[in-house]
Amino acid sequence: MKPMSYNLELVSKYRSALMGMATIGILMCHAPSNGVNLPFHLNSILELGQLGVMVFFFVSGLGLYYSIRRMEYSISCIAAWYRKRFVRLFVPYLIIYAPALYISMSDGDCLNWGGYLLNLSTISYWIDKIGCWFVDILVPIYLLTPLWNRLLEKVAYPIIPTILVFAAMMSVDNFYASAFHQASFFFIGFWLGRYVRQGVCISMKEMMAIGGLFVLLLVGYYVFGIGELLPIVVMPCMFIGCLVLERIGSSSLIRFLNFFGGISLESYLLNVTLITWIVHFNLLPEQLFPYRYLFMVVVGIILATVVNRLCKPIVEKY
Repeated sequence: MKPMSYNLELVSKYRSALMGMATIGILMCHAPSNGVNLPFHLNSILELGQLGVMVFFFVSGLGLYYSIRRMEYSISCIAAWYRKRFVRLFVPYLIIYAPALYISMSDGDCLNWGGYLLNLSTISYWIDKIGCWFVDILVPIYLLTPLWNRLLEKVAYPIIPTILVFAAMMSVDNFYASAFHQASFFFIGFWLGRYVRQGVCISMKEMMAIGGLFVLLLVGYYVFGIGELLPIVVMPCMFIGCLVLERIGSSSLIRFLNFFGGISLESYLLNVTLITWIVHFNLLPEQLFPYRYLFMVVVGIILATVVNRLCKPIVEKY
């Protein structure tokens, strides 16, 4: 009888689908903060969508590992790698975020161009925690990735610096910003990328060991109040999600999730900026919060698709 195992290549196979799940999760978790008041248990389910942000960072780590693993460390190659990454990030960011930021900062007052440019440059997040935090955190991560990859190539056990950075970001999170524990999953994804790419299989014993660690973390959370729940469950949820997609084998579901994965960045940016346009033009009364958010989601998906297609020629050119 063939021993049971889990092929990590499934994570690569369903990478776009995972990104799609993350996008849907982010749309879900933003609902309560946009005034969608549902019964407590339903709101709790919606808030589980915060897992999507961690999944997004994890999958971003995988993608950056794939893109950099064979890169030559010359000035021209590193510059080309930076150009590709930042063009893909900043073209939709400037199209979507820049006008919304202009509206929000100039509504009723003269625009403070210094503050506007500081916010748009992502620097204001690191000074006053003001800005589009997801993009703001990705910028230094992108900048440091070539150096980080070089470090992992030089050490015998890449898991050690990975765990140290992961733990440091979790710790700093308590003192600085609530987003660091989510962004730390980028480094887990980057480290795991080499094993995912090779299609390494995890044996039943290794899965049981991981499951035991998962149980210990849950005990620490529920019994001793150590850590947070969502970071504990994100990895098992991703692995189980890929396994479920493999077993279901539905091409329609995969295409649906891949679609959302393809517009993930644009969808996020529109989901956090459309409210600025709604308020500015008084499109929907404040009392209609659920309908307002439904409007944001539907219009956001449509506009995200349009912006994504407009950006593709620019991104491909550079």
